[in-house]
Amino acid sequence: MTRERVNLHDLVAQARATGARGESSKLLTAASCALVLDALDIDADASFDALVTAIASSRNPLDESLLASPSGRSWVLSGEVRHVPHGSGASLLLTVVRSRPFAGRERGLRVYAVDAQAPGLGITPLPTIDDDCAARIEFNAVQVGDERVVGPSRDATTAIDAALDCATIVAVAEMIGAADAARCAAMSWVSTRVQFGEPLARRQVVAHRVADMTVACDAVGLLLADALASIGDNTGRPDALAVATLKHAANRLLPTVTAHAHQLHGGEGYYADRPLHRWHRRVTALATQFGDQRAMRARNAELLGLPACF
Repeated sequence: MTRERVNLHDLVAQARATGARGESSKLLTAASCALVLDALDIDADASFDALVTAIASSRNPLDESLLASPSGRSWVLSGEVRHVPHGSGASLLLTVVRSRPFAGRERGLRVYAVDAQAPGLGITPLPTIDDDCAARIEFNAVQVGDERVVGPSRDATTAIDAALDCATIVAVAEMIGAADAARCAAMSWVSTRVQFGEPLARRQVVAHRVADMTVACDAVGLLLADALASIGDNTGRPDALAVATLKHAANRLLPTVTAHAHQLHGGEGYYADRPLHRWHRRVTALATQFGDQRAMRARNAELLGLPACF
């Protein structure tokens, strides 16, 4: 019987709707875990509360911020991940770790199911702009048995890279939903708010600002469509360069859209009873997940075979 795959297009639609509501939901975290499991071609028999991975750990083979070392019939996990959304209060962590070479095998990425109560595991709640129950998670020689390895024991770098690319697409879809909702709210406000005898939208500087916001949302939306269109029929994986370009553009353009929405609302933009702050917080938080601006520039340079420049 053929296993049903995760439908990325459905996740994108849900993410855009979630972003438009300005909610800090667990959709992205749940989707990320599901995409990793799907890429490993396995069905999970447990519900994971958080995905523990550092973007550098999967992109840079020399990064050793989180390592797994063999110890008999178990593994010892050491290192830390400084920001894990919904890591605070999690009970079961889907953890992507780089393993040391052993038994003639090369280093590679593997996935482990780690209990939050495991000896040596430290979870420190972090205050964030989005209040997404984030945490810093430290692994102090956490011992994990072979039975806690999720998926094949071989190097899963290719599968995990593909899953993280898919999760990045979902994150950007949520960013677009939030930014576009803020843009629509700003357009409605300047169209009805009368100052100096005419609606604000009649003033050229305001009209140009709204036009810039619209162009930014549409541009990232087109890049999102391009990334989805790049998914291979046989592999089910998006083109890595299309995803890196998408995230770089989203990080650069969309936080500006939500900031402009605040500005166009004037004094009304400071009131917490309007959803503007929720959209801006969510977009700002998502801009750091799966690669911030610096990481995405380096990722694009790597994929294009160019030296990284910051």
